[in-house]
Amino acid sequence: MVSIREEGFKETFKALKKLDAEAPKKLKKIAKDAAEIVAEETRNTAPVRSGLLASKWKAGATAKGADVRATGPVYLAVQTWGYPSHNIEKNLYPHRALDSKESEFKELLIEGVEELVNEF
Repeated sequence: MVSIREEGFKETFKALKKLDAEAPKKLKKIAKDAAEIVAEETRNTAPVRSGLLASKWKAGATAKGADVRATGPVYLAVQTWGYPSHNIEKNLYPHRALDSKESEFKELLIEGVEELVNEF
């Protein structure tokens, strides 16, 4: 799982919850939309044979932040972290995807939170 934790996200979540009952849902959607940028890049850079590995990467969001995770194929960890005894080198494509899209993620998250706060 590739995770992005922004300082103050949890506190913002709690403060918005006090203002409006729907605000936390809106904040989760903003975070998930931002994480989708990283998830898409991860899917695009995943090793491809059948396409199954790439299709398992999903964006998610909670009250604490946003994440990109994969579920499914057992070989996911092997493809990511490698398996030296079987001559499979590690391929940290999720981390490279995060590094390449981190600024876009932060920008979208900040814009979304500003828009949400301006509603009040």
